[in-house]
Amino acid sequence: MCGLIVLTLYSCEQKNLDGYVEGSITGTFLCPKVVNGSAGDTIRGFCILLKDRENSTITYYPMDLYTFNLPDGSFTLPIEIFKYKYDGSNCGPKFLPDSLISNYKLMIKYRYPVENELIEFVCGPCTAMAAGFPWRHFKQIIIEDIEISLPEK
Repeated sequence: MCGLIVLTLYSCEQKNLDGYVEGSITGTFLCPKVVNGSAGDTIRGFCILLKDRENSTITYYPMDLYTFNLPDGSFTLPIEIFKYKYDGSNCGPKFLPDSLISNYKLMIKYRYPVENELIEFVCGPCTAMAAGFPWRHFKQIIIEDIEISLPEK
């Protein structure tokens, strides 16, 4: 009986990853890559907050996941977002103002990256300190399919 309950719980958890989930783009970042002997920035990363779900560990930040493969031209985000690298005071992403935080809605089908797809980065010197942005609480994802909802006017 216990095995059936565990199997059922595991199956339900996996279906969430196989289907689409609703969320919104809440911020962005651009940080230096961690690569042996190589310099340069990552491609732009985007923060995603899933609908009806708060990050269970860090509720202060409006994100659950981040991705580096948001398709180009998916959104017309404010241009100042694309000038942003990272916040030097906490080495975290630039979040949209509260008035825009749910404007850039999407439905995504995603998966977690395999080891060679993970993008390692360091957003300034404070990432190594305890007071830095808590990146360890957020997971990188690979978007496999996306449907965009245009902002309501």
